Amino acid sequence: MTAAGSLTQVESALASTVVNQQQIQDLPSDGRQLQNLALIVPGVSAGWNLSTAANRYGKARENTEGAFNVNGARSRSNAFLFDGMPMNLRQYGVINFEPSNEAVGEFQVIAAIPPAEYGRTMGGQISIVTRSGSNSFHGAVYEFFRNVALNANDTFSKRSRLPRGTVRHNQFGSSLGGPIQKNRHFFFVNTELLRNLEASETRTSNVPSLDQRRGLISYFDSNGNPERLDLSNRITPLSTKLLALYPSPNSNVPGGNYNAALAIALSDYQYHVRTDRYFSQRDIVTLRTSWNLNDQIYLVDRFGGPYIPGFSLPNPERTTNGTLGYLHTFSPQLVNEARLGVNRYGNLLAHGDQRNAADFGLPNSSSANGIPTIAFAQGGLAGLGVCPTSANLRIAF
Repeated sequence: MTAAGSLTQVESALASTVVNQQQIQDLPSDGRQLQNLALIVPGVSAGWNLSTAANRYGKARENTEGAFNVNGARSRSNAFLFDGMPMNLRQYGVINFEPSNEAVGEFQVIAAIPPAEYGRTMGGQISIVTRSGSNSFHGAVYEFFRNVALNANDTFSKRSRLPRGTVRHNQFGSSLGGPIQKNRHFFFVNTELLRNLEASETRTSNVPSLDQRRGLISYFDSNGNPERLDLSNRITPLSTKLLALYPSPNSNVPGGNYNAALAIALSDYQYHVRTDRYFSQRDIVTLRTSWNLNDQIYLVDRFGGPYIPGFSLPNPERTTNGTLGYLHTFSPQLVNEARLGVNRYGNLLAHGDQRNAADFGLPNSSSANGIPTIAFAQGGLAGLGVCPTSANLRIAF
C-alpha cells in the first residue's frame, strides 16, 4: 500500500477540506443527508438541529439553529453555494434545499480565511459541485429503505410503556451520464424521490374525559370532599360538535391524559440536469438546472398546537436553482470564470383543516377554511383551531 502526503498550500491562507464523490457514496448517513457528511471535516460540529430525513435542512424554524457549525460560529451563519450559485434560505440562515448525494461530485468546506469570491457570512463556506458526464455512459438505479419493524424501541418510550415510534423511509431514484458528442459535449441527469414518515417524538396534553364529555365535572369542595357537578343539560349543539373533534384519552401521566405522536410526513422530489460543452481546450460552457419540491406535512402541528390529530400543518417548499457558467483559460497563470444564476424559493404555509367553521355554528366572515383558534384560559384543556396561512417567496440572482 502506498499513500502520498498532502502538499502544503502556499497560494492562499484559507483552511478547507474537500469531501469527494467516493466519500459521499461510501460514508453512512441517516437519511443520506449531504450536510451530515460535513461533520467529518475538522472544526465542524453538529448544530442544535441535526439534518434528518424528516427535517432535511436542519432548519432554524424547527429549533434555534441549523445542521452544523464551523469553528464555533453560529450554525445559521454558514453560506452554501451550488455550482457557484448561492442557495441560502436567508431568513433561517440554512441551505435552500439539499441536493441528492447521487448528483454531487464533491463539496468543499472552507473553515477559515475564505478568498475574496466568498463572504456574506461569518461561518463556513460550503461549495457544492454537481457531477458531470464523461466519454463513457454511467448510470445507477437505487433505493434506500428503513422501517419501524427493523428498529428497537427507544429507552425512554419503553420505560413509559409507549410503543415504538413510527419510521417508514423509502428513498429511490436514478442517474445517468455520458457523452452527447465525444470529447466535446456531455450530460448528466439525476432524479430522486423520498417518501418518509416519522413519529418518534410525542407531546402530552389534556383532552376531555368521558365524564366531561357528558357534562359531569368532578371537583373538590372547600373541605376536600369529592363532588360532581352535573351540566349535562347545558351542553349546546355547538359544544357537542366541538367535543367530537377531541380524541379519547390514551394516557394517565401527570402531564396530561393524551399522548400524541408528532408525526411528520414528507414527500420530497428533485431532479438535476447538467450539460457541459467544450468549444475548445480553453473555452467551456456549463448549464445546470435543478428543481425540488419538499412537500412536508406536520400531521400534528408541533408549533403551538393543538397537539391532537385533525389539525395538520402542510409546509410545501418549492425551489428552482440554475446556473450558466463560462470558463476561459487565457494562460496557465490566468483563468476567468463568469457565472449567471437564479435561485427561486417559495413556501406557502397553510393548514390542513378543511372543515368550514360555519358548519359548526361559528361565525366565518372570510373564505378561509378551518376552525378558528379556540383557547381555554383555565383548566389546561388543549385548544382547538389553526393559525392563519402565510406565504414566503424569495428570488435571488
